[in-house]
Amino acid sequence: MSKVLDTGHFLTGLVHEYGIGLNAQEIAATLAFVLDGDDVGFATTSRKDPVTGWPISPYEIFLEYYRDEMPYGTQKARDGDPYVWLSEKIAQELVGE
Repeated sequence: MSKVLDTGHFLTGLVHEYGIGLNAQEIAATLAFVLDGDDVGFATTSRKDPVTGWPISPYEIFLEYYRDEMPYGTQKARDGDPYVWLSEKIAQELVGE
């Protein structure tokens, strides 16, 4: 798993494949997803991959971040919903702050 920098907040200190932290739009989309179940913004692009230039969404950032923890069948949506798993995991991280 990737690290979290000591910035005082899980979402701003998240070290992931695409950079460090989430921007304001990504944080708002992530909180709406976790608190309200609104996955539209969570799955919508808000940055570009610095290497390839491909669009990246908060969903993709967290999927990459938790890939070693999330069961493979859930990652592939075969025996679990990756959105539900991510929502529960992110909520746990936020409560633990």
